[in-house]
Amino acid sequence: MLKNADGFSYLVRQGDTEKIYPSGRHAFLFNGLVQGYVLPDEKLPFQVIQRLVPDGEYTVVVAADTGRKNAQIEGLLAVDHKFLALPTLSEFSINPGRISPNRDGIHDTAIVTLHLPQDVHQLSVYAISPGEDAYPIPEEYGLAPLNAAGNHTYRFDALEVMGEQLMEGQFMVIADAYDVFEQHIRWQLPLEVTGVGEVAGFILDGAVTYSGDVVGLNDTLCFSLTVLNNGDGYMRTIGPWSATQYQDTMNFTTKKYPEDKGAFRIGLDLESSDGQYPFRWALGTPGVDLVQLEDGWYLPPRRTGTVTGCVRFSVMPKVNPQYAWVGLIHEQSDLQLVNHSVAPHLVKVVPETR
Repeated sequence: MLKNADGFSYLVRQGDTEKIYPSGRHAFLFNGLVQGYVLPDEKLPFQVIQRLVPDGEYTVVVAADTGRKNAQIEGLLAVDHKFLALPTLSEFSINPGRISPNRDGIHDTAIVTLHLPQDVHQLSVYAISPGEDAYPIPEEYGLAPLNAAGNHTYRFDALEVMGEQLMEGQFMVIADAYDVFEQHIRWQLPLEVTGVGEVAGFILDGAVTYSGDVVGLNDTLCFSLTVLNNGDGYMRTIGPWSATQYQDTMNFTTKKYPEDKGAFRIGLDLESSDGQYPFRWALGTPGVDLVQLEDGWYLPPRRTGTVTGCVRFSVMPKVNPQYAWVGLIHEQSDLQLVNHSVAPHLVKVVPETR
């Protein structure tokens, strides 16, 4: 410990109370770093973990405790290293402060941003789980260079970072900055993780019932199927709702339900279609198969949804006869087509009979 003339103390090293130190001579190399402290005129939003002691003259106190008695000796030390400024962070934020990493496209990830007013020797950002395990959060490159002054952005994708070890609870996201002298500051913010669960579903038994294999012009081809959510998480879905009818010249966008990242839908495709699965439906009926949560309509875990839909042929298709098939789609995800080309069905459109 160091003590100055004003009575301020700075901890250099705390002995391990569980360790037995043998008798004899001991040496300790001191580089000017002491346990973190804050000067009286400083108001800092972060913790100071380790810092250079201010210039000046100090009394060095070395204390020992044998368990039966204790003793201490003192010496003098002058410090003159031209007291250096701390590394610093002027901004640190997490958005949103609560995530539900279940791949439904709503609050799956958190964006961590910070600002370095000056270059640092080392900068690390990581999350501490409720189990007190540390998980590094990767930086999104393209803004400021590594460890350089400027804005830095990190994306915490809990599923990607933690995998099967993902758990719910209160996490702590921490930013540590060091300068070349190993002065160390730490800023930490809480992050709540909820709604953890693997989202997995499929078309039950791969079974699809079609209304027929011959359809008259201006008549409809209809289908029905059952979707099973066999995962632990809720499957978010959007309209058009089950039983909606399309015209062959329409698609889900003209129905005013464009793609929504993370949403699940059933799609119907035709060989003559422009684009992939232009006809799409929700995984069931609101209030019947689907439950409403904060962010929309969901198919609950271990539950099924019944999906029906029709497409009316208003023009003779350019491929005739042609195959129709269905798919379970996870929109704008890494695995967009969960079930692809399920139950192909050959259908022929014939002229309208009068």
